[in-house]
Amino acid sequence: MDFDVTTIVIGGVGLSYLLPRLIEFLKVLGLKGKPAIWGVAFGLGISFAGVASAISQGLVPVAALPWVNVAVMGLVGGVATCAAIGDYTLTHPDPE
Repeated sequence: MDFDVTTIVIGGVGLSYLLPRLIEFLKVLGLKGKPAIWGVAFGLGISFAGVASAISQGLVPVAALPWVNVAVMGLVGGVATCAAIGDYTLTHPDPE
């Protein structure tokens, strides 16, 4: 089975869209330093990719799938709102 992390989708949302925005949101909340940022990014990547893999292999009960979709869409709504009000940007690096 070919596995391409750029095409992983949970709840109709690509992880390549969601994960960078979650990290930027956590930076706004005070996450600082490369080791901490890399650690959190790695943990989120493993978690979301694991969930996506489990869903694709039928390991997540069908009854839970709507709740996974609700959670992911909630995260997307939250980070999209923060981006819309200008709390962070993905185009300018942090001045660390």
